[in-house]
Amino acid sequence: MQSKILGFVPARGGSKGLLKKNIALLAGRPLIEYCIDASFSSAIFDQIICSTDDAAIADIASHKGVSVDIRSKELSGDLVDIHDVVREYLGRQSILHEYIALIQPTSPFILPKHIQLLAKRLDSNKEFLTAQTIIKVPHHYHAWNQRQIVDDKVEFVFKSYRQKAYNKQLKPNYYSLGNLLISKTSNIINGGTFFSPPSTYIEIDWPYNIDIDTKEDLILAESLLNFGAVKIDQV
Repeated sequence: MQSKILGFVPARGGSKGLLKKNIALLAGRPLIEYCIDASFSSAIFDQIICSTDDAAIADIASHKGVSVDIRSKELSGDLVDIHDVVREYLGRQSILHEYIALIQPTSPFILPKHIQLLAKRLDSNKEFLTAQTIIKVPHHYHAWNQRQIVDDKVEFVFKSYRQKAYNKQLKPNYYSLGNLLISKTSNIINGGTFFSPPSTYIEIDWPYNIDIDTKEDLILAESLLNFGAVKIDQV
């Protein structure tokens, strides 16, 4: 891929579900190291930036060879939109890359090939503003199977759809976010998001989409590593 691309790793120190989540140990390594290693192994980034407000995270990222940008207190809260963080960083740069990838530390099983293929897909058609990895939603999580409580009774949210599509074969495929987002930098600067249409994609498989948010997520991820269910060294 000839177009220049920036890797942006958002890693603030605070978290509610899991203390110091971005540097929690997974198989003896800080969580953030996994996405950093995959990013370097993909060999497509001209620069990788870690945006953080935490000294410990900054130290780990720096020792891995990543440039650190210290985030302001105003951009470090629980409710801060990541697009505001990215936009503020880009607004301070004199030279901008054509593309920017959002590489999240909570996605430890991102593969170098995911990064390579998604970037190539976005760069292959100038019509696209963004690109995302997606994963097929399992049947039991399908939107048409969702229930809600109404007057203390359980009922389907989408009753008419569920009546017509009562088994897996009759339902359309739905997808959720995988583990990676890329955007044209101009799209973010102009107020767009990493999901702005038109958006292209590559489909990935479970468990490479796992997102670490709780202690239970961490236990599951470590079990998958221990039993060889994921191969994070794939290129």
